[in-house]
Amino acid sequence: MPAATESLPPRAHAPESFHLTLVWIVGSIAALVVGLAPITASLLNDHYTSIGPDAVYHARPILDTVANPSSFFQFDPNADAPTGGLVLWPWTYDYVMSLIVRAAQPFAIDR
Repeated sequence: MPAATESLPPRAHAPESFHLTLVWIVGSIAALVVGLAPITASLLNDHYTSIGPDAVYHARPILDTVANPSSFFQFDPNADAPTGGLVLWPWTYDYVMSLIVRAAQPFAIDR
């Protein structure tokens, strides 16, 4: 009687979702590296210095909202001086950044 030969089942291929997840992770890391590349241009004597007016403009609504969450506004009296103007971009970025700053306040180091 000949020996029974058992054949192994074909090797299962990685699911398509794993490949997409891997592409997403590699793409995210690449975007992070590219996004943080100019950070050295913002450092002056080991202190972070904002580059351009956009960073300064976002800082004011973020810090105002950190101090008083109900002070978040869609109309900015300081934009388009002297009459003020509507804030044209979505408010989500500034509001979420203010939430992050408020959450990090207990961990702040006093100097």
